Amino acid sequence: MQAHLRIARPVTALEQSVAMYSKGLGLTEIGRFENHEGFDGVMLGGVGFGYHFEFTYCRTHPVRPSHTPEDLVVFYLPDHTEWQRTCQSMLEAGFTEVSPFNPYWQQRGRTFEDQDHYRVVLEQAEWRVVSARKASAAHRAASIGAPKERSNPSIEGTSSTECFIRNACRDDVPAMATLTGEFSRYMRSLDDTTDLRLDAEALERDGFGTEPAFRGLIAEVSGEVVGFLLHHAGYDTDAACRLLFVVDLYVTESARGRGIGAALMNEAGKIAAAGGARQIVWTIDRRNALARHFYEGLGASYVKELDLMYLDV
Repeated sequence: MQAHLRIARPVTALEQSVAMYSKGLGLTEIGRFENHEGFDGVMLGGVGFGYHFEFTYCRTHPVRPSHTPEDLVVFYLPDHTEWQRTCQSMLEAGFTEVSPFNPYWQQRGRTFEDQDHYRVVLEQAEWRVVSARKASAAHRAASIGAPKERSNPSIEGTSSTECFIRNACRDDVPAMATLTGEFSRYMRSLDDTTDLRLDAEALERDGFGTEPAFRGLIAEVSGEVVGFLLHHAGYDTDAACRLLFVVDLYVTESARGRGIGAALMNEAGKIAAAGGARQIVWTIDRRNALARHFYEGLGASYVKELDLMYLDV
């Protein structure tokens, strides 16, 4: 079914709503009616849009807007510059930026509220349900080095199962902690004696606090969390360019061979590009041959001239 969407909202101040949404979202007036059986209304949209807003005001029995903080209109804006510009336009139009009721929307988005407390989310992402098989065949990541890859998905995915990639939120912490436990046991089998401390407490503290040290992506199949990717921003002074550093990538053993790891890397590449980064970088444990094979299959490159060093502080 191919349909056009109308978002109909009763408002308390018709012309104010029209002005705010026109300026904030760059919409134009495509229709207007007055005193139609007691109702005034204005429709805002644009040429070729698959949707439009309709704002109405009842002269005889004004309707008081009634909604919850979870009644949202969400716009997905993959271009970072356009997203920033639209966020600024919303503020200039009179919208108020608010904290979302669901913390998921603050991972890569900003939430705005109009004078009637209707909420609009501007999400800096591209909307899609990712087919893991398609992503694995299409994605070739530009890279330096090679993340502590925690899975062995086949590059040529063999399953048509739809894998949904989304931003991680606080509610995902228990599932992510279970997966990190799996990884720890796998590394132990490779004779790694490192004390791996990434547990639920650390994930919640450092990933979902007031100043997150990393962001996360979640891979779901049939509503079950089967993998994740953690990343943060970086910078290469030699190349004078932004980077996206992938800290960890893991797919549970039962979900491997479907291209889910590649789908996560594909989404990380889009985040990197949207943020102005030119490369994705990561490290790899030399004992993890499965990870090395996976990243080589994506077309990743090694930097043999560099050694990883650290200092305790």
